[in-house]
Amino acid sequence: MSLTIYELDILHTHPHCHATPVSPLEISNILGESSSVLTPEVQQKLLGDHNIAQLAHFDDGKDGRFLTTPFNQLGLNKFLEPEANVVYTVDHFSKTATESGPASEPENAQYEAARKAASDALKAYVQTHYKRGKCVTGAFIKPGTSILALCISGINTNFSAYWTGNLRSTYEVDLAQTGPQPLKGGLKANVHYYESGNVQFNAEKNVSVNVDASNIQGVVDAIKNFESDWQNGVDKMFVDMHEQTFKQMRRILPLTRTKMNWNPTAHALTEEFAQ
Repeated sequence: MSLTIYELDILHTHPHCHATPVSPLEISNILGESSSVLTPEVQQKLLGDHNIAQLAHFDDGKDGRFLTTPFNQLGLNKFLEPEANVVYTVDHFSKTATESGPASEPENAQYEAARKAASDALKAYVQTHYKRGKCVTGAFIKPGTSILALCISGINTNFSAYWTGNLRSTYEVDLAQTGPQPLKGGLKANVHYYESGNVQFNAEKNVSVNVDASNIQGVVDAIKNFESDWQNGVDKMFVDMHEQTFKQMRRILPLTRTKMNWNPTAHALTEEFAQ
């Protein structure tokens, strides 16, 4: 399905869609605004592209969740959940998923043990470093390759307080390559405040570190160190902004180079007001 630039802009420039994966309530608002110009097929495609880019969470109907990513997409609305080797059909309008049946055998079954080990290590990492219940992970083998793709998606929202936020990251390593190799990928973060306005914080950082694909725990430890360093840097930035940047922006003295005398009797306007 080919989409026009105008159709893409309607969704991608909407203040909610630029931020965290949209909720069913937000979807209804967006669709209400765009239904006069977009067909249901186009809306489904736009929402699907958005959910994939944002690593959206979907309930699997079994007290679990899975991610919609480019690495596990099997069709327009079909996604593989590799832990159970099940294919799900998702509805991007209602944010629901229905089990379609078992998946076929993996193309590169020789890498399944490494994928499973990476999945377990990734889950252990987020359990201790992300807010409980807000994060979903995924470990995938890119179809037709030996590339292990690791995805982390943390989403936290408080619609009653008018804010949403997410941190999503993807990393890739070649399981067929021996010895040190670059870990490719990085993270993106977005925080959106929209009470009486529209304020967003957006950050993006690429990873630059060598890892050994034969040491899966070492790969996940490299991810942990990279994300921890980024988090510490953001914390320091906000502290410095409060203690240094904002103070430097404030003028110590007015243009007259004299401090304000707050005694009202010292100003001529006091007499004029008295009259």
